[in-house]
Amino acid sequence: MAKKEEVMVWEDKSGKYKMGYSQHLQQQQLLTERLLLIAVIILIAMLIIAFLYAQELITRIDALNVLSRIIMG
Repeated sequence: MAKKEEVMVWEDKSGKYKMGYSQHLQQQQLLTERLLLIAVIILIAMLIIAFLYAQELITRIDALNVLSRIIMG
């Protein structure tokens, strides 16, 4: 029993084209790399937001510390 090779075919105004399996795998790899890039960008944005939030909390804690020193004073 012979194995049938998968070939993708598409058409446009200029004609009919065939795409081999390696080209299909390259397209899948490109899609995966794009998704990974988007995930890294989102992760960097989340880290920046977390840093800014932590900085705000630190300034609040520092402000409370000054008030406690004045009260205990």
